[in-house]
Amino acid sequence: MRTIAIVLWITLASITTGQGQPMAAFYPFNGNANDASGNGHHGTVHGGAVLVADRFGNPLSAYNFDGVNDYISIPHSKALAFRWSYSISLWFKSCITTRSVGRTLISSGIATASYKEFGYTIELRDPTDVTPGYRIAFAPHVSAGANDATSSGNDFADGRWHHVVMVYDWAPGNPAEQKYRCYVDGVRNHKDSMVNSFDSLTTTNGIWIGQGISRLGSYFTGAIDDIRLYDTALNESQVQNLYHEGGGPITPAANVVSLSLKASDTVICQGRSVQLSALGNATQISWSPTTGLSSITPTTAIASPLTTTTYKVRALRIAGDLPCQDTAQKIDSIRITVRQPPKVELGFTRYVCLGDSITIGANASDGAPPYRYQWNPHPLISSRNQLLQTVKVDRSTLFILTVTDREGCIARDTLNVVILSPPKMNAGADTTICRGASVLLGGVLEQGVPPITYRWSPSLGLSDTAARTPLAAPDSTTSYVVAVTSSNGCIWRDTVTLTVAPQPTVDAGPSRSICADSSTVLSPMIAGRTPAAIQWTPSSSLSCADCQNPTARPTATTTYRVTITDSSGCTAVDSVEVRVLRPQLSTAGVIDFGTLDGCTSTRDTAITLTNSGDAPMEITEARIAGTSFSVAGLPVVLAPGESRTITVRFSPQSSGSIAEEVELVGDQCGATARITLRGEKQQSLVSISHGAMEFGLAASCQATPRDTVVVIRNNGTAPATISPGVVSAPFSVASPNLPATIVAGDSLQLTVRYVPVAAGAFSDDLRLGYASGSCLDTLRLRLSGRVVTPELAPIGVIDFGTLTGCATSRDTTIMLRNGSEIELRVTRLYSSSGEYLVAPSSAVIPPGDSLAVTVSYRPSSSGSHSGTIEAEYEPCGGSLGAQLLGQKQGVSVELPDTVSFGRVVMCGDSTVSQRLPIRFSGSDGVIVSASVGGPFGVGNVAGQSLPDGVEQGVSVSFAPPAEGSFAEAMELRFSPCGITKRVVVTGQRVTPKLQAIDLDFGAQQVGQSASGRVGFVNVGGVAVRVEGIAGVGSPFQVSSTEPGLPAEIAPGDTVWATISYAPESGEQSTTATARTSLPCEVTASANVRGKGEQSGRLTLKLPSLEASAGSE
Repeated sequence: MRTIAIVLWITLASITTGQGQPMAAFYPFNGNANDASGNGHHGTVHGGAVLVADRFGNPLSAYNFDGVNDYISIPHSKALAFRWSYSISLWFKSCITTRSVGRTLISSGIATASYKEFGYTIELRDPTDVTPGYRIAFAPHVSAGANDATSSGNDFADGRWHHVVMVYDWAPGNPAEQKYRCYVDGVRNHKDSMVNSFDSLTTTNGIWIGQGISRLGSYFTGAIDDIRLYDTALNESQVQNLYHEGGGPITPAANVVSLSLKASDTVICQGRSVQLSALGNATQISWSPTTGLSSITPTTAIASPLTTTTYKVRALRIAGDLPCQDTAQKIDSIRITVRQPPKVELGFTRYVCLGDSITIGANASDGAPPYRYQWNPHPLISSRNQLLQTVKVDRSTLFILTVTDREGCIARDTLNVVILSPPKMNAGADTTICRGASVLLGGVLEQGVPPITYRWSPSLGLSDTAARTPLAAPDSTTSYVVAVTSSNGCIWRDTVTLTVAPQPTVDAGPSRSICADSSTVLSPMIAGRTPAAIQWTPSSSLSCADCQNPTARPTATTTYRVTITDSSGCTAVDSVEVRVLRPQLSTAGVIDFGTLDGCTSTRDTAITLTNSGDAPMEITEARIAGTSFSVAGLPVVLAPGESRTITVRFSPQSSGSIAEEVELVGDQCGATARITLRGEKQQSLVSISHGAMEFGLAASCQATPRDTVVVIRNNGTAPATISPGVVSAPFSVASPNLPATIVAGDSLQLTVRYVPVAAGAFSDDLRLGYASGSCLDTLRLRLSGRVVTPELAPIGVIDFGTLTGCATSRDTTIMLRNGSEIELRVTRLYSSSGEYLVAPSSAVIPPGDSLAVTVSYRPSSSGSHSGTIEAEYEPCGGSLGAQLLGQKQGVSVELPDTVSFGRVVMCGDSTVSQRLPIRFSGSDGVIVSASVGGPFGVGNVAGQSLPDGVEQGVSVSFAPPAEGSFAEAMELRFSPCGITKRVVVTGQRVTPKLQAIDLDFGAQQVGQSASGRVGFVNVGGVAVRVEGIAGVGSPFQVSSTEPGLPAEIAPGDTVWATISYAPESGEQSTTATARTSLPCEVTASANVRGKGEQSGRLTLKLPSLEASAGSE
């Protein structure tokens, strides 16, 4: 209500309105709930109803009810307990949004079942059986019941002020007709009637504003003002006056809300944020959904959704006063597309023993491949862009790996590497022992967390592989590795190398014989290192006892013992027997053949040869100065004490006494015997120049026919006729044809032929009968010759047996004996298998002598090996073979001969690795060392155990510094047995490269366009994916590419980009940059330049010229 009206009403004795109707009560609510009619029916405020602005905007001039427990009570008064006609006028404003049957504005009395109390109720009602929307209902309580008068039309809970007048009109003279009317905003809205009599109805209840007395709990939600109670029925004109009083409610200004979002739809990687900002005049801003939102302020929020989300922003602008402030709303939205980031998991904390290396890194997944990897800077990270890193940490370290996918989404993970302390124990000092000796390994445990376990490898030669101090007796040089394991799982490894000095060998040589009063040099064969000391015993007959080659002069057969000691203290012993020979040949000193008459040409006699010495001998030669005597039957071998006979022939060439000396020569110690030969020839009629003819010794392949000439001389006075000779093959008389006659004093040359056809010893007398005068006799010529087949004595199978453990070789000596009587030349001595070696490769073997041949078994792998030893010799192209057998069951190592990385595409400094498989067989092994030249590498694998028969591996890396092909030899050494293997490692690095081709348009006229091409040649060794051409600025523009991009460009191919040029005045330039994405990002920039020139125009100003006809 306006203030002036309040003052006026207060000054009147009885408040009136309209056409002077007095009010029973008037509640303008100007700061309180008092009755302004002067009748004193003041109200009491309950629950917290608050004063708000009225319909004219006057503050604190209406009451607002919360619909929960707010109401105003007016005490009972008979003056307000209307019996006949009455009217109720009030203003209200409501914006109820929840449906309810009734919301009471004002109420009096209780509508009981018997309707014993009179009263009324005015409420907002939203019956469920009608069209939704709050209507105004007036319910007078009468004796026959309560009928409702419900308004029609709009929903009156619309947040606007509405004027309601309820009129109950009953004429006492006509109790049969009771009328009640409903006016809304000055307009009659309903009319009803009922026939009831309530003369006797009374009420003792007061009046409630904002809650129903007859319907408890029906609290009103909204504002109520200007309540007037009349004890009479107002007419329509009076109602109109009330509605228009004060000019009617004011109309608030239009409430318009503005809203805009600072950001637009966007794409982010999961884990990133977007700043959301709402701009406009809203008084309230709300975001939905709130999932993923943080730092929410009235106008901003930070969005970090995990999945693609559309966020809606609801902007409200609230205007006006309570209870129904005008709210304007606007909704906008932004869609944030969330790309799932890559994932990378480095795993849980890694516990690493001090000194050990580990490989860290893990392949990414999800997201959009390809990925880029980058480690946080750390001294142990060799290349930050390399995924797999092998690091050797010396303290607990945190490593961080960042993975970026193609869309720029990032994932990070950390790996904590914690260092554990290993145990420590010295495996022992490296030392040298002799083969067959033993030594104690290990030592004192310096540190470690019990219980401690020990494992020694390899097991060959060890007494106990699990002992702290085992006894070692290896067959060959061995590096033993002890793995000491603490309870925390850390392992300490140490290596001790036992160098097994090869047992020296000495061969004092074969037994030998010397003649008495002579000497021999002892020449032992020593294998192995040069001996540090030599000792011979007995020493009494030696020139020196501590030298390698003493001269021995024994007086009797003696066995000499030699002991050699090498620098390692290892010894070897052998002996040699030196036999002292005293051969002696005994025979007759003189042989007298007596007298041969003129007709006797030859006489034979036998002599006995006896070996009276202590050594066997062979009588090989008879040396006679003359030609009248000859010896047959040599050579002859005589054992000690043995006697043999030989034949001596007397064939005098002339008459008279003849004496010659024959010396029989033996093969031992110059043993000889001299015999004086005597004979007499009375008259020499026919004689022959030789008593014996020796054709010598020949090999079967060299036994060619041979001729020799003897002379038959006729010394008599009569002719001598020579009969045909008689002799057996292979001897014959080649010429002349016999018989033949030799005149007195003449001679005849006789050719004797020797044609052996087979091997053997041949001997026969050529008997030539002759007649001269009265003499008939036979000339005798002893013929001899030998043919032998040169051959080496057979050799049996040479079996080297089985090599076990670390034994890698075995040697033996065989004797090639020349069993023939001629010298043999061994031209080639070899083995048919590479597992065997033979020395020497050639030699000369005298008759009856032997050649010592060393045969070595050197198996390259485990298993059985067979072969042959072959000896080729001359003369006659002979050969001798023997079978070789051997078996290796010891240690062996299997691994590839090569490691090939092939073609490796690298975009920067990085490293790739391969696994080299290794299988150690025959015993547990260990890697002693591994090395290879750059750019290849091999990890610190020294000491790595290789269990018997179990494939292990070592990592070989390839980190080429530049493009090119690389090859190196990797050397690996293993223990036991000191095995060395070599592996060829190869690799080729190729790098993506683009080479730009520039474009120069030169001078172009401004206003005209030109075009040209820049090129990007793939000069690398691998195909690349070119994504596009960027960076070209005005006045240049990329109009097309060939091929269309993105595209894969093979090595040697070119991407062409057509550049259009709209020249401007002056010089212009830009760059065109091509970018690749696969196999990695590479860029190349081409320079583009041009010059714009204005078109030229020449203005000529000519002077004015005048001329008349005919003039010049």
